[in-house]
Amino acid sequence: MSVATMIAKAGTTLTHQRPTRTSTRTGTTQTMATQASAVACWVQPASSRVIEHYGRRDLTVTSAVFVEQELGCLDGDTLVISDGRTLVVHGEVDQAGLARVWRIDAEETP
Repeated sequence: MSVATMIAKAGTTLTHQRPTRTSTRTGTTQTMATQASAVACWVQPASSRVIEHYGRRDLTVTSAVFVEQELGCLDGDTLVISDGRTLVVHGEVDQAGLARVWRIDAEETP
């Protein structure tokens, strides 16, 4: 079964949010701007290879999120999954180099 099929069958969606900072006279305020919503996704535990790769940079990755479109995620963006989980993005990879499926490496937050 292809990853694209697994994404379709998973029945979960995500909302991609990016932190934005606004400076005012009283200080800096951070808000989350929605970049994309209702994006079909499939969330899996990160592989040991991916965990080791990010571990070399002192980053923790717990999950791999598969989507069928490039979201342009940046390190520090947030993914809110329809099942209630929230993940902080550390990287986005064109999974097979064919612009069909992307893997977003992220860390689940409590």
